[in-house]
Order: sequence, then C-alpha cells, then structure tokens
Amino acid sequence: MPLAPELVSIAERLLASMLDKRNERLHAELYRRQDDAVRGGRQGMGYYAQEQKDSCVREIKERIDAIWLAYRQVITDASVPWTDDLRHDVLERIRALIEQDVPYVEEMARSVIVLYGHGFEVFLHDAKKGMLERITAEIDLFGVKHRPIGAGVILQLQAQPYSGPRQHWIEAQAALRSSPPRFTHAAREAVHAVEGMAKIVAESPNDTLGGCIAVLRKRGVLDAPTAKTLDALWGLVNTIQGIRHGAREVQYLTQARAEHIVGLAEAALKLLLSLDAPRN
Repeated sequence: MPLAPELVSIAERLLASMLDKRNERLHAELYRRQDDAVRGGRQGMGYYAQEQKDSCVREIKERIDAIWLAYRQVITDASVPWTDDLRHDVLERIRALIEQDVPYVEEMARSVIVLYGHGFEVFLHDAKKGMLERITAEIDLFGVKHRPIGAGVILQLQAQPYSGPRQHWIEAQAALRSSPPRFTHAAREAVHAVEGMAKIVAESPNDTLGGCIAVLRKRGVLDAPTAKTLDALWGLVNTIQGIRHGAREVQYLTQARAEHIVGLAEAALKLLLSLDAPRN
C-alpha cells in the first residue's frame, strides 16, 4: 500500500523546504571556487577540476538524502507500516530527482571546468549507479527494522468499521519498534485489537473476547477446534497481570513472550477479518 495522499503532501512540503534554492547555492559555490582559483593562478591545476566535480557529487548525494529524510520522517512519525509499495515510491522519487538534476548540475560543472583546459566527462552520470546502490541499502536497512509484525493485517484493517482495532494494532507495532521496546504494552494493545475486532464480528460491543467467542460459536460461525485456538489466546492473556486490566504490579514480559502474544493476536485478527469479509 503506497503512502496516503495527505502524507505524500506533507513529505513534499518538507522536501520543498530542504531543496529550496539549492541550485543557486551550488552555482555560487562553484563560481566562488573559480574566482579563488583564478586569483591564485590555480585554475589550471588538476585538483581544481576535481574539487569542482566533488562539490557536485556531494550536492546530488545531499539531495538524495533529503528525499529519504523527508519520507522517513513522515513514515516514522505517522507510524506508517513499511511496505514494498513505500519502498518503490521512495526509490522512484529518488530516481526522478537524479534524472532531472544530474544533467543540470553537470552542465554547471562543465561551465567552470572546461574554460581552463581540463577534460570533461559525464562524471555525475557515471556516479548515479553507486549513489542509487548506497541509498537503496540504507532504505532496505530501515525496512529490516521498521517492517512491522502484521503489516498485512494493518492493510486489512483500513476499512472504517475497524478504526478501533486498527489503532490498537498500530500502537502494538509502535511499542515493539520504540527504543527501548515496550513489550508489555505491545502485547496489551495487540490483545485489545483482537477483542475489539471480535466485538465487531460478533456484534456484541459489551462482551469480552471470551464472550464474543461464545457468541460466534453458538451461531455456528466458529467451529469447535477454531474456537479453542481463540480461547487459548484468551486464557493466556488472562494469566498475565496488566495485559487486559489494571494491576497493582504489572508483569513485565520478555521480548520472546511478547512477540509470541503479538503473533497469536495477528493470527486471530486474520481469522476474524475473514469471518467478517462477507459483510464488507
């Protein structure tokens, strides 16, 4: 699922501020270095041409980083689940900037280099592959950390009736990603998401998860073996203080136990969503 239009708009506004007047500043930097070299009689030296090229390479890298920074900030601050669609969108935006800006910046470099007898090659064009490989590696490293457990589930929860469970599931993912991770909170929010979804499917807003399971089983929506799997989750979380209700002394969960509960909750959500699918 790609980034929502309103979030794209925010990213573009952030990016516009980051890229504002960069061409003008680069132009001024190149010509200032040219003037300094001419005054010192260094314009014919090989390092003069290399310094001008290095400035242009650095500039394109900074523009690429600005795109990734803007999108990363929106994705992180808005708790957007990381997906392959988002990866594709960000990389396409970076490729578009490279195709647009590289020829223009390269021409600026040419204008301050060839006047003094230096050869000129399309150095930025040749550097594009390495730049893309670098930023792609950084984006993929981000994806390893921020691809949430249950990313597929959050996409299924986008429908309006599921706003309550969706918010709990987002909170569960955010708690796992926080630094340091909040494992007990993650497990609690994941269970709340399941309970909220069960209330919707059972049309029993005042029932607990256990009560909703009983309702669905009585209606024949859930067979006995499947109902037992949900009952197992219900029984598990009720043995841990602070997961479903307040407790004087909250039992803090290890990472392994919290991720186990979140994994069970993900499976339960998928099941409940499939049961509700005929109505949506």
